[in-house]
Amino acid sequence: MRLLKALLLVMGGFVLIMGVVGLLLMVGQSSIKSLSVEEIDFAALRDGVCAGWFEGGRWSNGVEVTVSEGEVVAIEITKDMRFASKKTSQEVIDRVLRAQSLQIDAVAGATITTTAYLKAMEDALSHAK
Repeated sequence: MRLLKALLLVMGGFVLIMGVVGLLLMVGQSSIKSLSVEEIDFAALRDGVCAGWFEGGRWSNGVEVTVSEGEVVAIEITKDMRFASKKTSQEVIDRVLRAQSLQIDAVAGATITTTAYLKAMEDALSHAK
């Protein structure tokens, strides 16, 4: 009986801890989901490397965007978000480079992450106008 009570106490504590962690991971999610990304004319941008930042809790991230002859030619993540997926970040970068636009479809299952990266890129490119 003591063992059962101890086991139930440990399991209850684990469930409580996991619930708190889950809530902490979701803080800021709804505010990011509602953000829009500005349409920027890449052809009108000045050449150079510009740093950008997005502050959004666990989705905070920093980037450097390189512009050359009216095209974005490179995007580097300088400070990645917590629990980042290299596959997702690379897919966002690839889509922006292919489209030469921040108006891209979100990576499936990573809408908030995609928006957070795009907002950092938007911030960087605002310095190249």
